[in-house]
Amino acid sequence: MTNKAKPPADADASVPKRRMKSEGRSNEAIAERLEIIRAVKGLSQKDFVTPAGVNESTYSQYKRGTQAPDLEQANKLCDTWGLTLDWIYRGDNSGLDPNLRDAIKVVRQARNVNPRKTGLN
Repeated sequence: MTNKAKPPADADASVPKRRMKSEGRSNEAIAERLEIIRAVKGLSQKDFVTPAGVNESTYSQYKRGTQAPDLEQANKLCDTWGLTLDWIYRGDNSGLDPNLRDAIKVVRQARNVNPRKTGLN
């Protein structure tokens, strides 16, 4: 009888996992999530931000990832487009309308972005 040692439970922890561009809390991740929503809605940048009262040049900074929306601007986007602060800042889609979650999944698949394990698979 041979006694083979089992690999530790966290053996694959040393292997870096591929992160989605829209995963996390970085400005770039927030930018990607906002662009996903804009794509879901099928809107130009102007048509996305104007109803929310967000300046186009300010949104351009969000889109480039050089700045994240402050709470006031994020709330305007949430109120206008049915988003949540958890989605914008954390990527947590659990509070979004199920139809919007499904649409996000379609856009992510079209962009070849693997869905995060937050109910999108």
